[in-house]
Amino acid sequence: MLGKFIAIEGSDSSGKATQTRSLVERLRSEGYAISTASFPRYGEPVVEEIKKYLKESPAKDPYEASKIYAKDRLDAAPKIRAKLNSGGIFVADRFTPSNAAHQGGKITDLAERKKYVEWLYRYEYQELGIPKPDVVVILHVPVELSLRLIEKRGGARDGHEADPSHLRNAEATYSLLAKWYPEDHKLVECVKDGELLPPEVIAEKIYKTIKPLLK
Repeated sequence: MLGKFIAIEGSDSSGKATQTRSLVERLRSEGYAISTASFPRYGEPVVEEIKKYLKESPAKDPYEASKIYAKDRLDAAPKIRAKLNSGGIFVADRFTPSNAAHQGGKITDLAERKKYVEWLYRYEYQELGIPKPDVVVILHVPVELSLRLIEKRGGARDGHEADPSHLRNAEATYSLLAKWYPEDHKLVECVKDGELLPPEVIAEKIYKTIKPLLK
């Protein structure tokens, strides 16, 4: 495919949505043809099963839960592929690596966790044929700060956010993804001296990370 696929991932309250919007606006101002989406795509019929899962059974088996989330990405795949085939750029606020972190974090044995991630990527990108991001930008915020930020905005929004141990495991798994797949999973530190960096500073870090891809 001629275009490029960028996924913005990271710890809870790391500003994924804000940074996705900022990157999209900057790339559009530079003349790139951009499409974007936030996953799960709430409002789409295929996402109703995900909403039910988050409300009723967030402890579901990682493999089973991942197949639920994959349905949304599979449904979006034709639009993503069309943008990439036309030479444009698709920017996703969260994608398959979100499942790798949040579902993989449920698996305590690291060898088994890596086995799950390998299965997930193979299942979505090869078996289902969902487009694979060219680069995954992982925004890193230590979980202690994430919890403070979640509380500041009014508390948890779903069962996962309400569980500090889940957030710790997800944060650790995001770091492991950058270690396991350094060629296309890039960790961006968003905190300095215990405080979240200004959004514009984080945005510049992201841009520098993805700029080589644009060449």
